Amino acid sequence: MIPPKTKPRLKYVKTFLAVIRQGRFYFCPIYDSIHYFCSANRKDPSSEGKKTIASVIMWFTGWKLAVDPKDERVRHCVLVAAPHTSNWDLLHAIAALWKLGIPVRFLIKDSYLKNPFTRPVIKWLGGIGVSRTQKNNLVDYTACLLEKDPELVIMLAPEGTRSRVEQWKTGFYKIAMKAGVPIGIAFLDYREKKAGLLGFINPGGNYAQDLAIIEEFYKGVTAKKPEKWNPHFSEPAK
Repeated sequence: MIPPKTKPRLKYVKTFLAVIRQGRFYFCPIYDSIHYFCSANRKDPSSEGKKTIASVIMWFTGWKLAVDPKDERVRHCVLVAAPHTSNWDLLHAIAALWKLGIPVRFLIKDSYLKNPFTRPVIKWLGGIGVSRTQKNNLVDYTACLLEKDPELVIMLAPEGTRSRVEQWKTGFYKIAMKAGVPIGIAFLDYREKKAGLLGFINPGGNYAQDLAIIEEFYKGVTAKKPEKWNPHFSEPAK
């Protein structure tokens, strides 16, 4: 038997649980409104707001911007970010690219965009949802996005995992070739606490040759977890 004094509390708990269960309907309009106002200038992530946030993040974490190449190709490209050995890589990469004024977007499971709590944050950060059906043909899907938007920059982790790999996956290269865009080379150096862009290449169709060129850019770069980073990723797996 529940004491009389606790019954009103139980009523409030039930109401709260009902709100949580229906969170999609209660909170989506609120979050969507906030997202709208926060991202009104989403097509131009070089806005002062994002640059300020990036500066604060880099100051707080002690990271510095290493390279700022003045190259127009940065406005429409496939951007590879490496080494990728930790979940912290995304934070440092986005902070550096925002500070450079690069309108970077990245692919993420669409389940994060279906969640009313994570959707506005992921969208504001630049996430593009990918469903299971799209994952089966990710190269064509991403290339199509780049072809439709002449100002789109897609950031990819070419290793495809935080674990050590013998050779990079070919997806980023196929996307760049199919969309006819250059490949930007972004880096994270945890020893020096520096991040930025190392340069660009225009893929010519010879994957092995171009990958060897990309590997040269990453010489001397230190990952957060060095044991998971293979600096000789252009060499064929034995």
